[in-house]
Amino acid sequence: MRNKAFLSLMELICMAAVFALAATICIRGFLLANSISNERQMLDNAVRTAQNAAELLKAHHGDTDAAANILCGFSDEDSLVVFYDANWSPVAVEDDAEYVLCSVPSHTNENTPTLSISEIRVSCGEECIFSLTVGWQEDEQ
Repeated sequence: MRNKAFLSLMELICMAAVFALAATICIRGFLLANSISNERQMLDNAVRTAQNAAELLKAHHGDTDAAANILCGFSDEDSLVVFYDANWSPVAVEDDAEYVLCSVPSHTNENTPTLSISEIRVSCGEECIFSLTVGWQEDEQ
């Protein structure tokens, strides 16, 4: 009779160990999926923000002051800088910023002097999340 109780106890211990192992694997899977989801959401927001800045620069023919007013950022010469908090809302102070959008003009081609090009970068700290190059046609003077 004592052997039957011991076998039942061993069976329960083995089932509990298998369940614990399965639970550990599932939890690791959920944590990895959450991490990937957060990274993708950050990338999606960075792409959207860069595209908005690119369209504004194209619409205003590179006028960074007009783009800065709309995006709640600031412009310095031909550069555009916008700071964003963790929720991708514009903030005025760099210390409160989690993400930074920066647009700097690129060199124009001598063969096409009316084509202006700017590189837009969205970064988190020192890491560049997304960048794109935008070009627009300037009026010939």
